[in-house]
Amino acid sequence: MKQYDLTDCDLEPIHLIGRVQPHAALLAFDNSWTITHASQSLADYLGEAPEEVIGRSLVSVLPHELVHDLRTKLQLANGSELVLGLRDVALNGQRFDLAISNTAGKTVLDIERHSGTVPDGELNLISSIAERVPDGVPVPQMTQAIARAFRALTGYDRTMVYRFAEDGSGEVIAEATAPGVEPYLGLRYPDTDIPAQARALLLRNRVRLIADSADPGVPIMGLGDLDLSLSGIRAVSPIHLEYLRNMGVASSMTVSLIVGGRLWGLVACHHRKPFVVPMATRGAADLLGRLLAHKIGLRLAEEELEAISRTGSLQKTLLTHDGGGASVADNLPFIARSVAGDIAFDSIAFLHDGHLELAGEPLPRRQAEAAMRQLQPLVGSEIWHTDKLAHFLPNLPLAGMAGAMALPLAEGQLFVLFRREIAETIRWAGAPTKPDIVTGRLHPRDSFSAWLEERRGHSAPWTARDRKLADGLRTALLELSLRGKEHLRASLKRASDSQELLISELNHRVRNVFALVRGVVNQSHSETRDPQDTLRIVLNRINALARAHDQLTRAENTALSDLVRVESRAFATRGASRLSLVGPDHWIRPEAAPTIALVLHELVTNAVKHGSLGAKGGTATLSVTVLPGGALRLDWQEIGGPEVRHTGRRGFGSAIIERSVPFELGGQAEVIHDPAGLRACFVLPAHLVSARDTSEAEPAPESPRESQPLAAVGRLLLVEDNMLIAMDVADSLRSLGAQHVAIAGSLREAAALIDEAMPDLAILDINLSGETSLSLAQHLAGAGCPLILATGYSTNTAALADYPNVPVLQKPYDTDALAEAIARAFRPGS
Repeated sequence: MKQYDLTDCDLEPIHLIGRVQPHAALLAFDNSWTITHASQSLADYLGEAPEEVIGRSLVSVLPHELVHDLRTKLQLANGSELVLGLRDVALNGQRFDLAISNTAGKTVLDIERHSGTVPDGELNLISSIAERVPDGVPVPQMTQAIARAFRALTGYDRTMVYRFAEDGSGEVIAEATAPGVEPYLGLRYPDTDIPAQARALLLRNRVRLIADSADPGVPIMGLGDLDLSLSGIRAVSPIHLEYLRNMGVASSMTVSLIVGGRLWGLVACHHRKPFVVPMATRGAADLLGRLLAHKIGLRLAEEELEAISRTGSLQKTLLTHDGGGASVADNLPFIARSVAGDIAFDSIAFLHDGHLELAGEPLPRRQAEAAMRQLQPLVGSEIWHTDKLAHFLPNLPLAGMAGAMALPLAEGQLFVLFRREIAETIRWAGAPTKPDIVTGRLHPRDSFSAWLEERRGHSAPWTARDRKLADGLRTALLELSLRGKEHLRASLKRASDSQELLISELNHRVRNVFALVRGVVNQSHSETRDPQDTLRIVLNRINALARAHDQLTRAENTALSDLVRVESRAFATRGASRLSLVGPDHWIRPEAAPTIALVLHELVTNAVKHGSLGAKGGTATLSVTVLPGGALRLDWQEIGGPEVRHTGRRGFGSAIIERSVPFELGGQAEVIHDPAGLRACFVLPAHLVSARDTSEAEPAPESPRESQPLAAVGRLLLVEDNMLIAMDVADSLRSLGAQHVAIAGSLREAAALIDEAMPDLAILDINLSGETSLSLAQHLAGAGCPLILATGYSTNTAALADYPNVPVLQKPYDTDALAEAIARAFRPGS
């Protein structure tokens, strides 16, 4: 009997498995377009057995027009690992979806039956779904929205976001499940669960479908091994199929989340029954995964920028301190207090010229000296860190310290941050290190029950943010250690103004500009469906910001007349030269200039496109008035343009005009759609237009908090056949306190959910695709379940006569209408 370890999975050539999944067929051909391989399932698709087609020219098996299309696709791929598709192709009296890829000199053609249930516009829904994943929030909150988005798109029973750790293990950090599905949130999985070669394939082939874990697949006939790395129908290792069955998973799909060229994580989808996800839906999932990985990357970049900003602030604090001497040793207590706000530690030790200085929690001096001497040869010239110090200092317990981050400074100097041991309980999905004893073949583990590991001897890990801040800290400490006290004081005096500008003001401005540009890009695409128009709008808005910041580089303040002039010059060919500034010119503070520039850009753009500056003889004026207290009033007036008709539609440009000054600057804004010409009034606080030290404008009162009528409702059923409407309503229900919303797109799905458990409240769309939900409403009403009905038709129909006390929502409806209907549904007598 041999003892195997799951690392043996790393040796399995899964890309050369020689089988395809049973829901599809495969053809492969070489550069001469001669068929070299075919799956045994080919006859069910093309009507010819594999042995009949191998060795023949592709054009003798497939229609000429299709071969022409395949040649075009290969030309587009141009030898890359791009996988291209052809959808709804007629072959042998059937409709198919095809995917074409090229690997190792062979072209592989995946053939799947076309699913007519997938709407042609499904890809168009991706941007709408992606927008539901919030920006600018912590990654855990973002990933929870990602899990919900993928469950809405795919219909799997469980969707999880699985994040890889630096050691290759992973953790389920977000999850969305159907009722009755065992939660996996918070479980950890060892690195052997996804072997190295599988992770490499996940980088190359982003979407991996396993339609049926009980079916080993269909053999491929042909000479030699066929590389299936990029095929979407590649069969699955028997070890992994058994792994899924042991987990109770009949079908799965993974979507790779690749950030910065690295496999950051996966969206893992599980189903309790075999489930063939159509090729079109897999393509949509691929695109959604790319978009959401980009969002994660942006958020991680923001966090890195925040760390860089904190690094600058920490450096400034240390380098501008003028007390206790200039050296690291003299300033160690101050350094410890300054670092504590950014990097968590328990003790600090600084070794210099054979002397040891300590700060923070007391350490035994002899043990600390011995530890520092042993660490010096380990550290070298770069920052070194560990969360298991005993592994490197096995015979030297150091007062409960289990982690260390060592910063080498000048020769003979070492600065170390220590962290105490933290006893940690890790929830593994089964015992991660338990070996499998088998005879003849390898088995995966057969238990995935939460297995608790009490981990000792470790500190809290040193995060990427910790390391980034430590790098900046090291730079500051190096400068302190190399400077003399007099040289330090002289340098700081000469550089104080420059440091203030570079570290404080510049960091502040750059972060705000990045946020503005990101907001412009994220919001502008909703104003038009034409990509060229979207690009033009984005570029114009960014150019407006650039023109404002061009003024910032020339002076501390920016003249209002200069902002008007550069905006006029940008639109001079369209008549914007008829824009005039009336009243005394004023300086605008640097923090306000980008906002004013963007507002002026939107006003001028709107006037050129729809207002007076686009009409012959039309003019526009910006009048300046100084108010008591020093605030500045700006009045925009258009004269001589077409009649103004307010449609009520508010695009991103309108939002900039109406909201930027109040929200960004604490001022006021009012837009008046006068038929004779658009008027707008803005009030800028005095501290933004002069150097006087005045109090800031009072902040706008906070909106009252929403009531949560669903906080006590345990299980809510939403029946809606439109995915986007269902997601909107589900979001509204959660904002009203709903804890669990089960969504069904058909009567069959709804009946299955009701069989599992009767809901505490049901919201039913009356008109589903080809059926109505009134029979379901009758069943639920008979069971005493509170009901709300929704319809896109009139609410005064005969069909609703049997439900006089049931609240009816007419589409479109908002959260307030939904809350009112919920209150009525629970009212006695309803």
